[in-house]
Amino acid sequence: MNLQVITPICGQCVMNCPYCMANAHEHGNKFQDLYRENKDAYFGKMRRVFRGMDLNTIVVTGTADPLQEPEVVKEISQMLKECMKPSSTIELQTRIHNRVTDEISQQFDAIAFSIDNPKQIPSIKKPQSKVNRFVFILTDAFNGYNLQQLLDMGQFTPEQITFKILVSSNEINCKQDEWVRQHNCDLATQERLKSDAEKENKKGKISVRWDDTCWIADNRYIVFRQDGDLYHTWDDPEPAMIVRPMEAQIKARASTITNKSGASIKPSAINPKRSCCDAGNAVPYLGDNEASI
Repeated sequence: MNLQVITPICGQCVMNCPYCMANAHEHGNKFQDLYRENKDAYFGKMRRVFRGMDLNTIVVTGTADPLQEPEVVKEISQMLKECMKPSSTIELQTRIHNRVTDEISQQFDAIAFSIDNPKQIPSIKKPQSKVNRFVFILTDAFNGYNLQQLLDMGQFTPEQITFKILVSSNEINCKQDEWVRQHNCDLATQERLKSDAEKENKKGKISVRWDDTCWIADNRYIVFRQDGDLYHTWDDPEPAMIVRPMEAQIKARASTITNKSGASIKPSAINPKRSCCDAGNAVPYLGDNEASI
């Protein structure tokens, strides 16, 4: 199972990307900021979640760029290291490239640099993380480029590359939809880059992924929001699991859980909106309710 941590950033994103999917949700990202209301409760919930779930990859991201507040990112990364299993990996996603210092990068297994214009590539310095990824957001600034040209512009060659297509909000944000229509990368360039990606993958030196479903969370990851609860997707206004800030380590069980009387019950007996499924593995509600663990 993979999980995305929404960094509790104060205020609007300074990058103000006109295509950002964080601005394409009906709920308007209006969630409780438990981190600032009660930091102990926030990290208590985080501790319970990360000790109680079998997580492969944890991505630190946000509705605003995480590196607007580097100190918050440091706190979160330290907590993750305390709680996660040794085989888990932690990734930081950012567009504020010049704030990826050695101190920051050493706390993550992977750094993903979001890039929406090739002119940004030459200024990106190689961080100290084990894996570095260029995430190319395919605006019209990429028109006419091929993959080798993009690689030649960098100070270093990343281990991974992801190409992301601009997507519509389906009229949730009409201004954004219009911008996307006008500034999407042209189809000829997309086809050329997709072909380049296939050729590069055959060489085996760089892992290249073409992602046109990045906003779809189903069976890919779940979301830990700034209120300390878990959500199936970025779109959901209500949590899939309400987490109680308890310190005891949880023993997560996918097949059965135990109620207060000690009887085993199947996850299917729980309201499906109160469990979170990833590739067939059910994670029970993490709280002090009748089906708590």
